[in-house]
Amino acid sequence: ELVADLLPVHTSLRELQERPARHVTIAGVRLPGWTGGHGFFLGDSGTYIIVRGIDRAPPLWRPMILRGDWIHDEWGSFWFQSDAVEEIRT
Repeated sequence: ELVADLLPVHTSLRELQERPARHVTIAGVRLPGWTGGHGFFLGDSGTYIIVRGIDRAPPLWRPMILRGDWIHDEWGSFWFQSDAVEEIRT
């Protein structure tokens, strides 16, 4: 809510389930926690996802815009494979 007026048009994290295998822009904040590998948790209002494809995780609780692909595999796992991250400066 603090940066809502700074966000470009984006897909909410809740809407990602409806958009598998698509290139999308999302917004959220990095949450604490270990993903079990390279990546980090990204959250918004009550939804969180795992983000992969970033060499260095951004600081915790920093709002950001990410562009990439919402990926799912044959075992029913989903994650966001990012190819661009932009931190939002407040």
